Amino acid sequence: MVHRFCWVPAWVIGVLLGCGGRTVLLDPEAAGETRAAGAAGRGAANGGSVGAQGPGIAGGSGGGGAAPGGAGESGAAGEAGTPTLCAPSPCENGGECLPHRGRAICGCLPGFFGDRCELGTRIVAAGLLHTCVVRTDGTPTCWGNDQYGQGSPPEGIFTAMGAGAYHGCGIHPDGTLACWGRDAEGQSSPPAGEFAAVAMGRFHGCGVRTNGDLACWGSDEFGQSSPPAGAFRAVASGANHTCGIRADGTLACWGDHAEGRSLPPTGVFRAIAGGGDHSCGIRTNGTLVCWGLDDDDESSPPGGTFGALALGDHHGCGIRPDGTLACWGNDAHGQSAPPQGEFSALVAGANHNCGVRANGRLVCWGLDSVGQASPPAGMFRVIAASGHHSCGIRTDLTLTCWGRNERDQTSPPEGAFLAVAAGSYHNCALRTDGTLACWGFEYSDGTLPPGGEFAAIAAGAWHDCGIRRDGTLACWGENGAGQASPLDGTFRGIAAGSYHSCGLRMDGTLSCWGRDEENQASPPGGLFAAVTAGGGHSCGIGVEGSLVCWGDNDFGQASPPAGTFTAVAPGDVHSCGIRADGTAACWGDNGEGQAVPPSGSFAALAVGSGHGCAIGQRDLRVHCWGDQVR
Repeated sequence: MVHRFCWVPAWVIGVLLGCGGRTVLLDPEAAGETRAAGAAGRGAANGGSVGAQGPGIAGGSGGGGAAPGGAGESGAAGEAGTPTLCAPSPCENGGECLPHRGRAICGCLPGFFGDRCELGTRIVAAGLLHTCVVRTDGTPTCWGNDQYGQGSPPEGIFTAMGAGAYHGCGIHPDGTLACWGRDAEGQSSPPAGEFAAVAMGRFHGCGVRTNGDLACWGSDEFGQSSPPAGAFRAVASGANHTCGIRADGTLACWGDHAEGRSLPPTGVFRAIAGGGDHSCGIRTNGTLVCWGLDDDDESSPPGGTFGALALGDHHGCGIRPDGTLACWGNDAHGQSAPPQGEFSALVAGANHNCGVRANGRLVCWGLDSVGQASPPAGMFRVIAASGHHSCGIRTDLTLTCWGRNERDQTSPPEGAFLAVAAGSYHNCALRTDGTLACWGFEYSDGTLPPGGEFAAIAAGAWHDCGIRRDGTLACWGENGAGQASPLDGTFRGIAAGSYHSCGLRMDGTLSCWGRDEENQASPPGGLFAAVTAGGGHSCGIGVEGSLVCWGDNDFGQASPPAGTFTAVAPGDVHSCGIRADGTAACWGDNGEGQAVPPSGSFAALAVGSGHGCAIGQRDLRVHCWGDQVR
């Protein structure tokens, strides 16, 4: 799926209380360091988000519960690329360099993007149904609702940003303001001049000028855009009220007075945030105090000390000194149930929040009705599929799985990975350091891989095989048909079917072992560039690009079409491949629509027993077809 920052409190309103939408706890790939909502002033921040990298290294694919995988190109199971293009590595910020089709591809770690992983994200702002970030190169991007253009910020460089209900505003490096989105109340028509901080309310905005004066614009129905005179060092906007911290640290509020939302407490404060109809501040001793509406205990914060603060519609969250999160108030969408771990920054929308972990990764949770808690959909470099689940490796090298999860097969471990393979109810993946990780149903030690460093991995129904760094094979798991008893010699490709396995030797010839009732373990002669194994049949790509399949052919799954192919993936009783022009072709059983792939160009594909998934060549996004249980 990379500046200087004045932090902006998120305003929020009560419109969403009756709205639908799913509740999420996401660890998306857009990432970056931001400062907590409610503080003012300019400051540097680091972080990042992941962007498109071009076609990535495509892992192998499987079927019938067998998903051979690997680090090979064009979906060739397990074929490892050479590292010559990556010496020295052009990737920055810890990015993993991989050769692909004559060029170096950088797989970025969470928090960075760009061709060389050179960019990150510094600022995050959350509105009603959308979220925006500013990358470290100053350029903005938004996701979620875009009904009024609030998700389409203008081009240019920004040092600060705020998000309102249906609009947003940002500060350019010269201090001038730019706003976008709905402007019916003038909320997207800011005043001229230089600003150091900006905050958005429901239909209004306020900013702190570089001389400390306040300026507000937009709706003034309740006086929320009529600030008092004097010098301020921070400003926070609620739905129809606004509060600020004066130069001496005391508070001042104006606008809607209902429930006391414009009647702040006395004392000296160092941070402030505005919610829908309430506000909270952090005193100089770190304790929290809130005022205004308290129907959902949104103005009843927990005890203890806090370093940062963000308020939503009827909830609030804060970062404690040890980096952990605490939230309070309404939890109808999970917005007050924060993830564990240490965080360095926090921002809140109406019913969702986003926080930046200590390692720079952005995490969002709460209402996701239109994707406001989901940064732009991820882009993938590797994909694997099994009977009723699939897994993929994003361009930042993190794993994600989807589909049935009765054996935890779609609950992958954390970390950076180069290849993944999907079995019936388990998966195995190759970490960037060469070690293996397996998860899911532990059958015959199928999720207990051997130690050591590997170059490729393949998963069968109940067994797995891998190629060690020296080219030798290792297999483990169920071995009733000898499928986990590999042959001697060195190999550069590996594939695992339901109860058989095949390997591509260094000289280009094929060898198979295990169950052979349908001749699925009796490969043809000749030289091959890739090999894959399905339920009871296998397929290989000849060095000239033509397809050859052997074994069970009751549904025509071993009768591939003519033409030149760059990838092939056999399933249980069907198969699919990618032609030289990038289009997909499938053959065999079509009872679930699994043999009718979508149009378009693809970089990699994988098939399960009744479905298929492919990575788009241009957008690097996953496209699936066939059985809806994926």
